[in-house]
Amino acid sequence: GPMKRILSLFVPEAPILLGAALLVSLPALHAAAVGLVAVYPYTVLAAALLLGWRFNRSRLVFAVALLALTQYVTGGGVASPEQRFFFHAATFLLPLNLALVALLPERGTVTPAGLVRWTLIAVQVIVVAFLARSFPAQATAVLRTRLAPAVLTAWTPLAQPAVVAFLAAGAVLVVAWLREPQSPVRAYAYALLAAFLGLTWTAAGPGPEIWLATAGLVLVVTVVEASYLMAYRDGLTELPARRALNEALP
Repeated sequence: GPMKRILSLFVPEAPILLGAALLVSLPALHAAAVGLVAVYPYTVLAAALLLGWRFNRSRLVFAVALLALTQYVTGGGVASPEQRFFFHAATFLLPLNLALVALLPERGTVTPAGLVRWTLIAVQVIVVAFLARSFPAQATAVLRTRLAPAVLTAWTPLAQPAVVAFLAAGAVLVVAWLREPQSPVRAYAYALLAAFLGLTWTAAGPGPEIWLATAGLVLVVTVVEASYLMAYRDGLTELPARRALNEALP
């Protein structure tokens, strides 16, 4: 019915994000969050690589690689001019890259198309590293260009171009999701939200790491769910498939 249809828009992604929100914001769970952050990001990364390889899901591999790279780059803080530039470059490029990964078709990770995508990521890393070495202050000034009154984005450490990049990428993914409700794009829209929360998180503790790992977890769970549905449900009629019948008969 309609209730089930509405629920399907939020499950399983929204409960995962809610769990992460409780984990990073409830004082009672602070010790658990600190303990979890030592293993959680690596577990998600390993699961994504394994599933990506096993089910030939190149998008999952690229997306989780981007999240891990962003975590690595932004985890150093913003003490030096180079680190400040790394933060603003990573927060601007992540949403654009995630949207691109979500919208491009599956073409494998070590195929010619996959190698083109790895090259695209590598070129960005090289350009960012070069700018960080050569003109960090000037490059940061460009990425911190003010597009609207400062008070509108005072609540986030992200610069306005990065906020615009997140909003634009989010809008594109939501439109693509509405056009094709069954597509995996919806998971990327939720992952983008989790990544935004992680990069905006300023409270002390492991909040940013947990949010970015949760963005990866959302994508991992979606691949598992899609694989389950392929096995148990007919894609054309949406009716239970042969495997579902075999399990129901006993």
